[in-house]
Amino acid sequence: MNKNLPTENEEKILVVDDNEMVAIVTERGLKMFGYKTDVFLSPIEALEFFKENRDKIDLVLTDLKMPGMNGEELAAKIRKICAEIPIIFMTGTPHEMESSDEIVLGKPFSIEVLQNTVREILDVVVAEKEEN
Repeated sequence: MNKNLPTENEEKILVVDDNEMVAIVTERGLKMFGYKTDVFLSPIEALEFFKENRDKIDLVLTDLKMPGMNGEELAAKIRKICAEIPIIFMTGTPHEMESSDEIVLGKPFSIEVLQNTVREILDVVVAEKEEN
């Protein structure tokens, strides 16, 4: 594990994955580094939560393939509400999004890769806000 990563963070991450074990492990990995999380197994419930809490969410981490609504559909609906929200997709088939400009974490991924990716994206968001 990278010992240079911070252990205290103020950011809140919305985690969406229909696989309960993946959701739990992802949440634990993020909490190890101080991130606040809200975890949903249903993309429909996650969308409703986002609608009510959009100003409190700094990043969305979503599975790509889920029943009822896939990750791309969820991302599109979230971006209609808040266009600038960063979204990271998790998938066991990352080649399906190779032509996309989206940020993709291929499953399985290590906690270190998860934390490094999240931190990198959030740092870009902070830098962009400071420029404006």
